[in-house]
Amino acid sequence: MAAHPDAPAATVTLDIYSGRPNPEWTLSQAQTLELRRRLGSLGTPLGAAPAGADHLGYRGFLVTAQETEVAVARGTACLRQGASVQCFRDAGRALERWLLETGRGTLSAGLTQMVEGEIAKGG
Repeated sequence: MAAHPDAPAATVTLDIYSGRPNPEWTLSQAQTLELRRRLGSLGTPLGAAPAGADHLGYRGFLVTAQETEVAVARGTACLRQGASVQCFRDAGRALERWLLETGRGTLSAGLTQMVEGEIAKGG
């Protein structure tokens, strides 16, 4: 994601449901800038993208901003800009936990607790 301060805010989707719409929310400008900062600090790209999750329940987050998508799940963050994809290790699942925190005003307490549990156990 370009670090331009006037860029449009990002939308976060919690990938959890099958057969009904997933919850989504828009990051504030400050949160979008923080997301860019966090993405920039992820370090060296991984050699290959991890296999996608094909199970029911919590599968991670998808963040979209203009022509950029970031998939965050299971300790990795994969940035897609056009045909280019770069994946990074999300140490301690810090980005994943932070994205969940940004959804607290949108997500129910029960859903938040369930996702926290899945992240904590590595699900």
